[in-house]
Amino acid sequence: NLTYIQNNDRIENEENTEEYEIFYFEDYKEEYIEYLKSVPDKHRNVLEYASENCPELLVNDDRIIYAYKEDLDALYYNSEHPDFKKYDFNTSYTHELSHYLDYHFFRSFENEQFIKSVSENSYSNQHIKTFIDEYKLNLRKHL
Repeated sequence: NLTYIQNNDRIENEENTEEYEIFYFEDYKEEYIEYLKSVPDKHRNVLEYASENCPELLVNDDRIIYAYKEDLDALYYNSEHPDFKKYDFNTSYTHELSHYLDYHFFRSFENEQFIKSVSENSYSNQHIKTFIDEYKLNLRKHL
């Protein structure tokens, strides 16, 4: 089970406030919007749309650093994960927004040609097939 922390809450680590750098998602998101100015228009437009419409949820789950979860249609992040700072925010955020866009617009998980291509070219056909089957099952539960 995940522990949800209301989006945009400013949190502090009470044990070590002097050394703990607080992560403010909105600050990084503002920098991301600036970064998007360097991206071609056709990509910038959809990424700006996604960043404006995809909710972000701070979670306390050691299994998550960044993730898009279709069950709540939100991007999850865990800024207290020990590896969080090892991830580039712009790259990670773009990656998760692409899942949001796929879920809402492209729906690659419904495209048999896409599924076949991924399955045939994956490092483990069974792993990909299982992942896609689980994704479809979870998606059906929430549509």
